[in-house]
Amino acid sequence: LAYKSNITINNVVVDSCKGAGIYIDQSNIKINGSLFSNIVGNGVTVKNSQLEIKGSRFSKSNAGISVENSTLYMNTSKVDSNALGLSSNATSVFIKESEFSYNYNTNTSGGGLRIVSAPEAILEKVKIFHNYTTSAGGGIDFKGTNPVLKNVEIAYNSSDFTGGGINFESLGTGQIALQ
Repeated sequence: LAYKSNITINNVVVDSCKGAGIYIDQSNIKINGSLFSNIVGNGVTVKNSQLEIKGSRFSKSNAGISVENSTLYMNTSKVDSNALGLSSNATSVFIKESEFSYNYNTNTSGGGLRIVSAPEAILEKVKIFHNYTTSAGGGIDFKGTNPVLKNVEIAYNSSDFTGGGINFESLGTGQIALQ
């Protein structure tokens, strides 16, 4: 647990935990070259904070990364084999050169990523492969968000409801910018 802190985590392995691997509230955190795996709960849970992730892997957890009311910067990382890759609510999301694959969600919408009410959402050079949900948005589920997707590869995702690759609910007027 980190509260009102500035934290840097370099080359750390968090494995076989129950509950969140790391829980962050009202803090600034940087995660570099680390592994979060086999966690009963979320790999990283972040609220009201700024999170920067680089060169890390999140695997075999409920959600690899869960962020709320925060800002997320993610670069050259991999999120795979979780129930849900990324769960984001009311968070600005900036993801570059990362991969979301083989996430299998049977609880909510979004297999690879679920981004809800993001003030900004920019995904650049991101690969989203082989994700699944019993709900909407096998690859990505956007709700109340106007995302920008730049050179994003979305393939082999599936959904039992709508949007095997992308599900988009604008909650009013909205758009997806593809570049």
